[in-house]
Amino acid sequence: MDEFFYNDHLSGCRNISEKTSYLEILNYSNRETPTAETHTLSAEDFHNFLKREGVFEPGVGNFKNGTRLVLQLKAEDPHTFSPQVISFETDQYKALIREMHLPFRWLETSSAVGSFFWWKLDDNDGDSVLQLVFRKSDVSWNGFSRGWEMALSYSFKTRITSGFVKGTASAKLEKIIKQLIACASPDSHPLLLPLLILNNKFSTSNDQEQRESRDKLRQLEKALSRRYQMAAAPGYVASGDVELDSINRDLTDYHCQALWKRPQAWLNVVNRMQEAMKCFWDNLPVDAGPNPEELRKLHNTILCRLNFLAIKLDGLEHYSHVTIERLKLQREVMHSILDQRESRLSLELAIQQQRMADSSRRDSISVKTLTLMGSVFLPGAFMSSLFSTTFFDFGIDMNGPVSTRLWIYFIVTVPLTAVIVCSWFHFDKKLTQKVVDDNATEVDVRMHQLERRITERIGVRTGARVRTWDMNETA
Repeated sequence: MDEFFYNDHLSGCRNISEKTSYLEILNYSNRETPTAETHTLSAEDFHNFLKREGVFEPGVGNFKNGTRLVLQLKAEDPHTFSPQVISFETDQYKALIREMHLPFRWLETSSAVGSFFWWKLDDNDGDSVLQLVFRKSDVSWNGFSRGWEMALSYSFKTRITSGFVKGTASAKLEKIIKQLIACASPDSHPLLLPLLILNNKFSTSNDQEQRESRDKLRQLEKALSRRYQMAAAPGYVASGDVELDSINRDLTDYHCQALWKRPQAWLNVVNRMQEAMKCFWDNLPVDAGPNPEELRKLHNTILCRLNFLAIKLDGLEHYSHVTIERLKLQREVMHSILDQRESRLSLELAIQQQRMADSSRRDSISVKTLTLMGSVFLPGAFMSSLFSTTFFDFGIDMNGPVSTRLWIYFIVTVPLTAVIVCSWFHFDKKLTQKVVDDNATEVDVRMHQLERRITERIGVRTGARVRTWDMNETA
């Protein structure tokens, strides 16, 4: 069934071309130094390398074990890790699977997400073969796929680890291959290369990144909640106010960093690798080649390293979990600050609108009152006052003269009018100043009233006694 699905997927795959090389490490018990070669692999030599023919024929000597890999260490095609894309010609890919006894299911993992490790013990015409697939290739950055993958098989009969390794430049596989050459002698192990990948993934630099994220988190906490006696980050406080835009952006970045390389997912990989290690050792034949004690030492070393990584990842999981929870708390604090600012702004807008409405109403009433009073009393009062004076003499003959002392009327009327108008201006100024003074404390008063009403409503709805503290009050 696996072969059926393999052929079905292969028929829908797209072929691309990548620079290919090979690595061959062969350990002999009668030689002081192992043979380790890595060179570019041309299309003409590809099948010879797989079948160990021509220049790749086995050497003479007491063979112990070895590693033979097809490498594509700097894949450059933007879609090299896209689903259903293979970096070989179809006949080359089929030969790679067949000659190196790689798992058919490897092709189905091209669309796998997250850290993926799978292993299986297979039988190949009486030869037990340990097959495994290890990859992390679900990242796409600016239109380019990034990551790495490996498909390996270990033959218990030939004691050779064969397979294929591919990665982009960001995976830094060249460094890992150099470590493999150094560690694969005098003995080779099928789980050695996956261990080196995992060990480089969680080196001290990864721990340092987590520490730096925690330090940046402390700066955020200082800016938002004043938790530490330390200076806040330079871009978080400007003119005594908190720069929420910068904090929101950095909160998102730090949250992504804390979620990157999630320890729990990689801890599951370590557990599955330990299962594969047990399967390898349980199925290792009694005649494991010359000097089996050296292979035992290497096997125990890998087990100890896996146990070390498991403990390290467990601590990293708790550390990153605390960081994520504290980031969530700071985001809630930031949202609380935003809500408070929005509430204050809404209240101030409502108060300003109320002020405008009150002012308009007062002005309207004043204008209407003055207009009404002037319309009703001013004409009659003016005429009656004018003609009731002794300056006019309306006799029967209607020939009364106008007094020559008419100017006395204006001398008295004009100052009196000026005094009344000035008194009105003085009264209006005092009234305006009183309104301004009342408005100065109106915001706080209305906020306290609003808070008290909300508290009373909460108490009525929940039956709980809610008390708010006025920080200005003294005990």
